[in-house]
Amino acid sequence: MAISVISSSQRSNSESLRVSGYIASRIEAAGASAEVHDLHQLALSTDIEAVWGSGAAGPVVERLDSADGAVFVTPEWAGMPSPALLNFLLQIGTSLAHKPVMLVGVSSGRNGAYPIAALRATGYKNAKYLMIPEHLIFRNVKEMVHTDEPSGPEDAFIRRRTDFAVAQLLAYADGMGAIRAALPEEPKDFAFGM
Repeated sequence: MAISVISSSQRSNSESLRVSGYIASRIEAAGASAEVHDLHQLALSTDIEAVWGSGAAGPVVERLDSADGAVFVTPEWAGMPSPALLNFLLQIGTSLAHKPVMLVGVSSGRNGAYPIAALRATGYKNAKYLMIPEHLIFRNVKEMVHTDEPSGPEDAFIRRRTDFAVAQLLAYADGMGAIRAALPEEPKDFAFGM
């Protein structure tokens, strides 16, 4: 089983990228493979013509085609998800169609819920991915998952919660394979929903 982890911060060496690496390590510890994709490195264009062309996202989209599921890791900026992630969602087509996605928020403070709520409301309609009910929020992220051992109770909690959420994601990924195989072929005029 293969899971793509999308780190969507537009900063280099971001906390989102560090958290993405941690989540990938927990996916691998659970027996699946994980690959981290750093949207900062892609430097995606905001030109709409480039968005709907092959563009810089092409190689990652190809990896999503062969993945069994994904994790979207986003920082919270002014209560919103990363603009890079929203831009990326315009470019993935149906590469994640009928595959599970786990949402992860990253915040330097006590917040982080607003990007999760925003992502649950947008992005999935035409892409047709399925968000699992479980999500994670790494609050006070600069104090979390830095070493092999937890730094305190909150760090211990998010580590346990991560393993729980990863187990759910992998169970959904396993089950969705059979569902994808049983789905009827989609008519072209149904591509954009109602």
